[in-house]
Amino acid sequence: MKNLTMNYTDRLDYFLRYISEKDDYVYSHDIYSELKDTHSAKELNLIVDKLSDDKYINVKIDESTNANKIYSPYYCRITYHGLQFLERGGYKSENERYRRNKIKTISKIAISTLNAIVIIIIAALGVYTSYSSNNRQIEMHKNEMQPMFKISFTPFKIQSKEIFDTESFEIDNQGHPIKNFTHTVSTYYKLEYLAQHNSQTYYVPINDFYGVHFVSTNLSGKLVEGYSLGNNADFFRVYKQCMEQTKNEIYYSIERFSLFKITYEDINNEKQTVYFKNNTEIDSKQYNEIIHQSKQIYDSIFLNAHDASLDKIKSLSNIK
Repeated sequence: MKNLTMNYTDRLDYFLRYISEKDDYVYSHDIYSELKDTHSAKELNLIVDKLSDDKYINVKIDESTNANKIYSPYYCRITYHGLQFLERGGYKSENERYRRNKIKTISKIAISTLNAIVIIIIAALGVYTSYSSNNRQIEMHKNEMQPMFKISFTPFKIQSKEIFDTESFEIDNQGHPIKNFTHTVSTYYKLEYLAQHNSQTYYVPINDFYGVHFVSTNLSGKLVEGYSLGNNADFFRVYKQCMEQTKNEIYYSIERFSLFKITYEDINNEKQTVYFKNNTEIDSKQYNEIIHQSKQIYDSIFLNAHDASLDKIKSLSNIK
């Protein structure tokens, strides 16, 4: 009678322990005979295939018998790798380790030195190029008489020799020319606040994060370039404050993104609008939802990047 109390993971561990207790290769007919009460022949074959693929057992086919069978007779023996795997607890322990790793939550506060994290984070937050996203756009528009917009970000060291303190953005049209266009850029600090069982996300509007915009008269190629001196350094100051105030089971996490809205008239004289979050195209529903969530709290608030701080954001957000 097959033992129904063992799940598939238990059966793998059971079989591997069984093989580990043998001194040498074990013949498949002997295995079937000894384990017929707990495993079906089909299941044993599948288990052997799995353990062999994972390099926990060695399998030698018995070529002296009739080979006109789905599963030829074989000999199997545990490997040293398999013995080490059992020593670590087998498949059941492996699954438990995977489960624990999967449900781990906050592990963002792990820095070695402040100088290193400044360089890494500013560079990471400053460069938002997305090769795959642009390729999808190229593939989608290559046979259409439409423009193809690309948004890119570039960090600079202007006021500091150590960090990328300033970031610029650029809007390019890499497709067919357009007749005219307008654009808007809205930058947000996304603040995540976690305290005990309370978790909240806030979208804080930052006024003129890219304060200077140069609009080209071209209708293809570079259309717009914008920047604001020290904007990256302003953001990192607030990021650092979040790290400093994360303690005693109160957690702050902040990131920055910008929403772009480009309205243009195509060669067919039709008015079109496209939306981007950083350099990834989104639909109007996603665009409007972020704006709506922000306006529910910050409808009439204008916070400049130079003046922003975590304490000021907490006050505006009613975070105690």
